[in-house]
Amino acid sequence: MQPSHRHLIAVGLARSLLAGSQQQHSLQARAAHALGHEPPWLPGLLGQVFPVSAANWARLTADELALRIEQAPAFGDAFLSDDPPLIRAWILRPSRMTWPPLGLHELLLPSLPHSEALADWLGLSVDTLDWLTYCSARRRQAPLFAQHYAFSLKPKRSGGGRLIEAPRQRLKALQTRVLRDLLDAVPVHEACHGFVAGRSVTSHAQRRWRPCFEPWATRRVWPDSWPPCPR
Repeated sequence: MQPSHRHLIAVGLARSLLAGSQQQHSLQARAAHALGHEPPWLPGLLGQVFPVSAANWARLTADELALRIEQAPAFGDAFLSDDPPLIRAWILRPSRMTWPPLGLHELLLPSLPHSEALADWLGLSVDTLDWLTYCSARRRQAPLFAQHYAFSLKPKRSGGGRLIEAPRQRLKALQTRVLRDLLDAVPVHEACHGFVAGRSVTSHAQRRWRPCFEPWATRRVWPDSWPPCPR
């Protein structure tokens, strides 16, 4: 279902309100800028939507705030006034990291609260970071020289070919930096075996299928000592 006009107005207001602090004058200034002026119903709307606790404000999404705006009586009344809402400028909040899950707070990880900090940590500009993280589905439509992966076709033993997509040198270096200086510091769950140092498909099979790998003669001597192998 396509979003309604009223919902899009609420989203536009929500994004402008989330783009800064929760101080009343700041909220009103950003909303007025998004609307192109300060309508008389705006202070009443903000009074019905705010304040929000600091903890909720840190986690509040644009969709959640838009829902609060749509449910405010002043928002509905605004569409009946002589100056109905209309978004004339979209104000976006800078991207920011979500709260880390439990267990990661005490790890010695770099502080990367937003995309600018991540770009600085990688030694990139924000524009370059955006370019490198561009949606892969749309990136595939770009010319080959503008794509982040190199493509090659390797022959298969059974016939035909296998498409190999390998990151180009610059992206590979950044991926290695993230792996060595960030992901390697995060403990891996004991059930993970793929792409973990010291573990492999074999180590996974040995834990799960160990009875099936015992010598056949041993199982023949004690046929009832082993549980059935999983199918």
